[in-house]
Amino acid sequence: MSLFNVNISIINRFCDNFKDNFSNTQFRAFAMLPYAMLKDYKRLNLSSLAKELPIDYQSLQYFLADSRWNYESLNAARINLLRKQRTTGFSKDGVLAIDDTGSLKPYAKKTEGVSYQYCPSVKHEAYCNVAVVSCYCYTAKHIPIDLKFYKPEAEFICGKNDPDFRSKLDFAKELIAEALTINIPFSHIVFDSWYASCDMIDFIDDLGKKFISEVKSDRRLLVDHPLSKKKTWLRADELVKLIKKHLWGKTRMVNYSGRLVPVYALNVRVKDSLG
Repeated sequence: MSLFNVNISIINRFCDNFKDNFSNTQFRAFAMLPYAMLKDYKRLNLSSLAKELPIDYQSLQYFLADSRWNYESLNAARINLLRKQRTTGFSKDGVLAIDDTGSLKPYAKKTEGVSYQYCPSVKHEAYCNVAVVSCYCYTAKHIPIDLKFYKPEAEFICGKNDPDFRSKLDFAKELIAEALTINIPFSHIVFDSWYASCDMIDFIDDLGKKFISEVKSDRRLLVDHPLSKKKTWLRADELVKLIKKHLWGKTRMVNYSGRLVPVYALNVRVKDSLG
Protein backbone atom coordinates (compact mmCIF):
# COMPACT_ATOMS: atom_id res chain seq x y z
CA MET A 1 0.00 0.00 0.00
CA SER A 2 1.31 3.48 -0.83
CA LEU A 3 2.25 5.59 2.13
CA PHE A 4 -0.17 8.28 0.98
CA ASN A 5 -3.17 5.97 0.84
CA VAL A 6 -2.81 5.79 4.64
CA ASN A 7 -5.10 8.11 6.55
CA ILE A 8 -4.26 8.58 10.25
CA SER A 9 -6.73 10.86 11.98
CA ILE A 10 -4.38 11.99 14.79
CA ILE A 11 -1.77 13.15 12.26
CA ASN A 12 -4.43 14.87 10.15
CA ARG A 13 -5.82 16.71 13.20
CA PHE A 14 -2.30 17.78 14.19
CA CYS A 15 -1.63 19.20 10.72
CA ASP A 16 -4.95 21.05 10.72
CA ASN A 17 -3.63 23.25 13.55
CA PHE A 18 -1.24 24.86 11.05
CA LYS A 19 -3.57 25.16 8.05
CA ASP A 20 -3.97 28.92 8.32
CA ASN A 21 -0.23 29.39 7.70
CA PHE A 22 -0.31 27.93 4.18
CA SER A 23 -2.08 28.20 0.86
CA ASN A 24 -4.08 25.10 -0.15
CA THR A 25 -1.23 23.84 -2.36
CA GLN A 26 1.38 24.48 0.33
CA PHE A 27 -0.73 22.77 2.97
CA ARG A 28 -1.00 19.59 0.89
CA ALA A 29 2.80 19.45 0.75
CA PHE A 30 3.11 20.24 4.46
CA ALA A 31 0.58 17.56 5.47
CA MET A 32 2.64 14.91 3.64
CA LEU A 33 5.78 15.59 5.69
CA PRO A 34 4.74 13.89 8.99
CA TYR A 35 3.90 10.67 7.13
CA ALA A 36 7.25 10.73 5.30
CA MET A 37 9.17 11.48 8.50
CA LEU A 38 7.55 8.56 10.34
CA LYS A 39 8.55 6.23 7.51
CA ASP A 40 12.29 6.98 7.72
CA TYR A 41 12.92 8.96 10.90
CA LYS A 42 16.38 7.47 11.61
CA ARG A 43 17.97 8.93 8.44
CA LEU A 44 15.97 12.11 8.15
CA ASN A 45 17.20 14.45 5.42
CA LEU A 46 15.79 15.98 2.24
CA SER A 47 16.83 13.01 0.11
CA SER A 48 15.16 10.43 2.36
CA LEU A 49 12.00 12.56 2.61
CA ALA A 50 11.81 13.07 -1.16
CA LYS A 51 11.97 9.32 -1.73
CA GLU A 52 8.79 8.92 0.32
CA LEU A 53 6.90 11.85 -1.20
CA PRO A 54 5.09 12.15 -4.55
CA ILE A 55 7.25 15.22 -5.30
CA ASP A 56 10.89 15.37 -6.37
CA TYR A 57 13.88 16.64 -4.38
CA GLN A 58 13.94 20.06 -6.05
CA SER A 59 10.23 20.67 -5.35
CA LEU A 60 10.66 19.67 -1.71
CA GLN A 61 13.70 21.93 -1.36
CA TYR A 62 11.75 24.81 -2.92
CA PHE A 63 8.83 24.27 -0.51
CA LEU A 64 11.10 24.31 2.55
CA ALA A 65 13.50 27.06 1.50
CA ASP A 66 11.81 29.43 -0.98
CA SER A 67 8.04 28.97 -0.84
CA ARG A 68 6.18 31.98 0.56
CA TRP A 69 5.07 30.81 3.97
CA ASN A 70 6.22 32.51 7.16
CA TYR A 71 8.54 30.62 9.52
CA GLU A 72 7.86 32.90 12.50
CA SER A 73 4.08 32.49 12.19
CA LEU A 74 4.37 28.72 11.85
CA ASN A 75 6.65 28.48 14.88
CA ALA A 76 4.32 30.69 16.92
CA ALA A 77 1.43 28.34 16.07
CA ARG A 78 3.56 25.39 17.20
CA ILE A 79 4.43 27.05 20.52
CA ASN A 80 0.79 27.96 21.19
CA LEU A 81 -0.28 24.38 20.45
CA LEU A 82 2.33 23.02 22.87
CA ARG A 83 1.29 25.57 25.50
CA LYS A 84 -2.31 24.30 25.50
CA GLN A 85 -1.50 20.61 25.96
CA ARG A 86 -1.30 19.10 29.43
CA THR A 87 1.68 16.91 28.56
CA THR A 88 3.66 19.63 26.79
CA GLY A 89 2.69 22.74 28.73
CA PHE A 90 5.29 25.05 30.25
CA SER A 91 6.14 25.49 33.94
CA LYS A 92 7.86 28.40 35.67
CA ASP A 93 10.19 25.83 37.24
CA GLY A 94 11.66 24.87 33.86
CA VAL A 95 14.88 26.25 32.39
CA LEU A 96 15.75 27.80 29.04
CA ALA A 97 18.79 26.05 27.55
CA ILE A 98 20.94 27.85 24.97
CA ASP A 99 23.40 25.90 22.83
CA ASP A 100 24.67 25.55 19.27
CA THR A 101 24.43 22.58 16.95
CA GLY A 102 25.89 21.70 13.58
CA SER A 103 25.00 19.80 10.42
CA LEU A 104 27.90 18.30 8.45
CA LYS A 105 28.07 19.48 4.83
CA PRO A 106 31.23 17.87 3.37
CA TYR A 107 29.90 18.00 -0.21
CA ALA A 108 28.16 21.38 -0.08
CA LYS A 109 31.06 23.73 0.63
CA LYS A 110 29.56 26.57 -1.44
CA THR A 111 26.17 26.46 0.32
CA GLU A 112 25.24 29.60 2.26
CA GLY A 113 26.51 29.41 5.84
CA VAL A 114 28.74 26.39 5.25
CA SER A 115 32.29 26.88 6.45
CA TYR A 116 35.18 24.92 7.94
CA GLN A 117 34.34 25.67 11.55
CA TYR A 118 33.76 23.99 14.90
CA CYS A 119 30.86 21.54 14.57
CA PRO A 120 29.21 20.88 17.96
CA SER A 121 27.60 17.62 16.82
CA VAL A 122 30.98 15.98 16.15
CA LYS A 123 33.06 18.13 18.56
CA HIS A 124 35.74 19.09 16.07
CA GLU A 125 36.16 21.36 13.04
CA ALA A 126 34.51 20.33 9.79
CA TYR A 127 32.58 21.78 6.84
CA CYS A 128 29.15 22.37 8.34
CA ASN A 129 26.19 24.66 8.97
CA VAL A 130 25.85 25.92 12.53
CA ALA A 131 22.74 27.15 14.34
CA VAL A 132 22.20 28.56 17.82
CA VAL A 133 19.10 27.07 19.46
CA SER A 134 16.88 27.62 22.48
CA CYS A 135 15.14 24.74 24.21
CA TYR A 136 12.74 24.60 27.15
CA CYS A 137 13.60 21.85 29.65
CA TYR A 138 11.58 20.60 32.59
CA THR A 139 12.00 17.13 34.14
CA ALA A 140 11.77 14.79 31.10
CA LYS A 141 10.49 17.49 28.72
CA HIS A 142 12.80 18.95 26.08
CA ILE A 143 10.89 21.33 23.80
CA PRO A 144 12.73 23.22 21.02
CA ILE A 145 11.71 26.88 21.06
CA ASP A 146 13.60 28.51 18.20
CA LEU A 147 16.88 28.59 16.28
CA LYS A 148 19.07 31.09 14.45
CA PHE A 149 21.30 30.02 11.56
CA TYR A 150 24.85 31.34 11.94
CA LYS A 151 26.74 32.71 8.93
CA PRO A 152 30.54 33.11 9.33
CA GLU A 153 31.94 36.64 9.16
CA ALA A 154 33.77 35.77 5.91
CA GLU A 155 30.38 35.80 4.12
CA PHE A 156 29.86 39.49 4.92
CA ILE A 157 31.43 42.39 3.00
CA CYS A 158 32.72 44.08 6.15
CA GLY A 159 33.33 40.89 8.11
CA LYS A 160 32.31 40.99 11.77
CA ASN A 161 31.87 44.78 11.50
CA ASP A 162 29.11 44.36 8.91
CA PRO A 163 25.76 45.63 10.29
CA ASP A 164 24.07 42.39 9.18
CA PHE A 165 26.59 40.08 10.87
CA ARG A 166 25.40 38.31 14.03
CA SER A 167 27.74 36.38 16.29
CA LYS A 168 26.61 33.27 18.14
CA LEU A 169 26.44 35.37 21.32
CA ASP A 170 24.22 37.91 19.52
CA PHE A 171 21.91 35.09 18.50
CA ALA A 172 21.89 33.67 22.04
CA LYS A 173 20.77 37.02 23.43
CA GLU A 174 18.09 37.35 20.73
CA LEU A 175 16.74 33.87 21.56
CA ILE A 176 16.54 34.72 25.28
CA ALA A 177 14.77 38.02 24.60
CA GLU A 178 12.32 36.39 22.19
CA ALA A 179 11.51 33.60 24.66
CA LEU A 180 10.55 36.28 27.19
CA THR A 181 8.52 38.16 24.56
CA ILE A 182 6.36 35.10 23.83
CA ASN A 183 5.96 34.42 27.57
CA ILE A 184 7.93 31.18 27.89
CA PRO A 185 8.19 30.77 31.69
CA PHE A 186 11.50 29.61 33.14
CA SER A 187 13.44 29.99 36.40
CA HIS A 188 16.98 30.01 34.96
CA ILE A 189 18.90 30.18 31.69
CA VAL A 190 21.51 27.44 31.25
CA PHE A 191 24.43 27.29 28.81
CA ASP A 192 28.01 26.03 28.63
CA SER A 193 31.16 27.99 29.49
CA TRP A 194 31.60 29.32 25.92
CA TYR A 195 28.46 31.46 26.31
CA ALA A 196 29.37 32.67 29.80
CA SER A 197 30.94 35.90 28.56
CA CYS A 198 30.82 39.10 30.58
CA ASP A 199 28.56 40.62 27.94
CA MET A 200 26.10 37.73 28.29
CA ILE A 201 26.21 37.88 32.09
CA ASP A 202 25.46 41.62 32.06
CA PHE A 203 22.67 41.10 29.50
CA ILE A 204 20.95 38.48 31.67
CA ASP A 205 21.41 40.59 34.80
CA ASP A 206 19.77 43.57 33.07
CA LEU A 207 16.77 41.34 32.30
CA GLY A 208 16.48 40.47 35.98
CA LYS A 209 16.95 36.75 35.21
CA LYS A 210 19.29 34.12 36.65
CA PHE A 211 21.61 31.72 34.85
CA ILE A 212 23.53 28.52 35.50
CA SER A 213 26.80 27.85 33.69
CA GLU A 214 30.25 26.44 34.02
CA VAL A 215 33.09 28.97 33.84
CA LYS A 216 36.40 28.52 32.09
CA SER A 217 39.27 27.57 34.38
CA ASP A 218 41.17 30.80 33.64
CA ARG A 219 38.20 33.13 34.29
CA ARG A 220 39.05 35.53 37.15
CA LEU A 221 36.53 35.89 39.99
CA LEU A 222 36.41 38.36 42.88
CA VAL A 223 35.83 36.40 46.12
CA ASP A 224 36.13 36.80 49.88
CA HIS A 225 39.36 34.94 50.67
CA PRO A 226 38.74 32.57 53.62
CA LEU A 227 42.18 33.28 55.17
CA SER A 228 42.85 36.98 54.55
CA LYS A 229 39.12 37.88 54.74
CA LYS A 230 39.77 40.37 51.94
CA LYS A 231 38.36 40.66 48.44
CA THR A 232 40.73 38.77 46.16
CA TRP A 233 40.82 38.05 42.43
CA LEU A 234 41.30 34.32 41.81
CA ARG A 235 41.19 32.14 38.74
CA ALA A 236 38.31 29.63 38.76
CA ASP A 237 40.71 26.67 39.03
CA GLU A 238 42.50 28.39 41.97
CA LEU A 239 39.15 28.89 43.70
CA VAL A 240 38.35 25.17 43.38
CA LYS A 241 41.67 24.28 45.07
CA LEU A 242 41.00 26.83 47.82
CA ILE A 243 37.54 25.35 48.52
CA LYS A 244 38.98 21.83 48.71
CA LYS A 245 41.68 22.95 51.15
CA HIS A 246 39.89 25.41 53.43
CA LEU A 247 36.11 25.13 52.90
CA TRP A 248 35.51 21.43 52.27
CA GLY A 249 33.64 21.03 55.53
CA LYS A 250 31.05 23.55 54.35
CA THR A 251 30.21 21.74 51.11
CA ARG A 252 27.00 19.74 50.76
CA MET A 253 26.42 16.64 48.69
CA VAL A 254 23.83 16.84 45.91
CA ASN A 255 22.50 13.94 43.83
CA TYR A 256 23.36 14.58 40.19
CA SER A 257 22.43 11.90 37.61
CA GLY A 258 22.65 9.16 40.21
CA ARG A 259 25.92 10.21 41.84
CA LEU A 260 26.73 12.49 44.75
CA VAL A 261 28.50 15.73 43.86
CA PRO A 262 29.99 18.21 46.37
CA VAL A 263 28.52 21.74 46.11
CA TYR A 264 29.67 24.97 47.71
CA ALA A 265 27.74 28.19 47.06
CA LEU A 266 29.29 31.67 47.24
CA ASN A 267 28.85 35.13 45.78
CA VAL A 268 31.48 36.19 43.24
CA ARG A 269 32.02 38.93 40.70
CA VAL A 270 33.31 38.02 37.25
CA LYS A 271 36.21 40.17 36.04
CA ASP A 272 35.17 42.78 33.43
CA SER A 273 31.49 42.18 34.20
CA LEU A 274 29.38 45.11 35.35
CA GLY A 275 27.43 42.93 37.80
